[in-house]
Amino acid sequence: MPDICLCLTAETMAQNNALFRQYRSHVDMVELRVDLLDASEQENLRADPKAGVSDFHGVDSILTVRREVDGGHWKGSETDRIALLKRMLSAGFTHIDIEADLPGLPDRLGIVQSARAAGITVIASRHCMDSVPADLDTELQRLSAIGDCAKIAARPTGIADFRRLLHAARAHAEPHVVLGMGSYGVASRIMGHAFGNLFTFSSAADVQQAASGHIAPDVLQTLFAHGKTGSVTRYFAVAGDPVAHSKSPEYHNRRFRADGLNALYVPFRVDDFDEFMELARELPLSGISVTVPHKESAARAAATVNEGVTATRACNTLIREPDGAYRGVNTDIEGFLSCIRDRLSTFRGATVLGAGGAARAAVYALASGGVPVLVCNRTLSRAQTLVAELGAILRDQGQSAPLSAAALPGDGTELGVYGDLIVQTSSVGMHPDLEGDPIPAYRFGGTETVYDIIYTPPMTPILKRAEQAGCATVNGSGMFDAQADAQYRLFRTVLP
Repeated sequence: MPDICLCLTAETMAQNNALFRQYRSHVDMVELRVDLLDASEQENLRADPKAGVSDFHGVDSILTVRREVDGGHWKGSETDRIALLKRMLSAGFTHIDIEADLPGLPDRLGIVQSARAAGITVIASRHCMDSVPADLDTELQRLSAIGDCAKIAARPTGIADFRRLLHAARAHAEPHVVLGMGSYGVASRIMGHAFGNLFTFSSAADVQQAASGHIAPDVLQTLFAHGKTGSVTRYFAVAGDPVAHSKSPEYHNRRFRADGLNALYVPFRVDDFDEFMELARELPLSGISVTVPHKESAARAAATVNEGVTATRACNTLIREPDGAYRGVNTDIEGFLSCIRDRLSTFRGATVLGAGGAARAAVYALASGGVPVLVCNRTLSRAQTLVAELGAILRDQGQSAPLSAAALPGDGTELGVYGDLIVQTSSVGMHPDLEGDPIPAYRFGGTETVYDIIYTPPMTPILKRAEQAGCATVNGSGMFDAQADAQYRLFRTVLP
């Protein structure tokens, strides 16, 4: 299993030693980022190199002096950096990270030879801060020819780049670490076994991250069961954009652990759902939770679907069948109703804000319960399309609750009875858009029930305004729990 390496990024060695002690039970090795130490601390290490590792008892340690071009903070000259690396070879580090680019390569090769002579493992690395290089396979081979471990850290700009990193890592037989930086690369830090990585990097929660996308070591070890996954682990995922706010990894991983299951649930930021489904088949993923904005794409990607997906053309759950195809299920409908079922008959009408997959589930659930619905969206044609499609389906099912469409309301005076229940289904107000309000000009009268399906944050701007006006409010936590429980029961069906 890949080791967890804690990057020590504080300005002083005293602070770094304290971080090491804090996270000692969660890590297998440490990386000392000398470039992040203040100038006086760097001078102390020049004078006494062994002070750099004196407190790192019982773990492997990596010496790193990272240049700015590679995402580091080294302010001195390249000559001074090379001299410092050479000076610290005697300090007792077990590993050294050397950026193995072409300029100045003879100096770096000299360090490689000296490090190997001292029994130090050489990590030959390349850092691509803005993209994923086209020559991944060739570059990994070049790095392996220089060092004992090839390391590439690159920033995917989409899920296609993530797939390329995975393909290159799986194809490279020599020791390696291949990681994606940023929000698209987070899963690579969690699924180290799938990449064949020797270790993964992490940063303490209360100091600056060594690189974008780092996860605290205790979170890696506990939430993501690092060190307990392997070739027989079943992988599950949540796919969306944004996805960093999602409670799904905590919910499902906690339940997997409680039930003693060898399964891991991973967040994926996804820009292209078709590309993600190729990745899902390659990993493979046994089950997928789908969130905004991909629920309609998931419905199209499923080989078979349940009645809820057929009705709403939106899918929030995909289950991998024995033949490798994915079955689509909509658990949002039941989740949505769970919070208002006992009050459904009291609503003379409802307004649904938005026209995406979650809106379809809400409209279908309300209309099936006999509640007339007005669908409001910034793009009127999308609301009209939703009403036409769902209206035809409901009529075929013998439902008669009227549906209508309108542009997103201004002051909301036209809502009338449709204001009894206002359902907010868009991502407006979701973290990190903490100031967003889909109907800022609407003035609540205090008689409305306002239901925002967002759960992060628990009190969105629209809910705050509604509560201040005396309205009954409902956030998305109850809906999340109900639909997630239904998902989990589906996930259990494909686990041994």
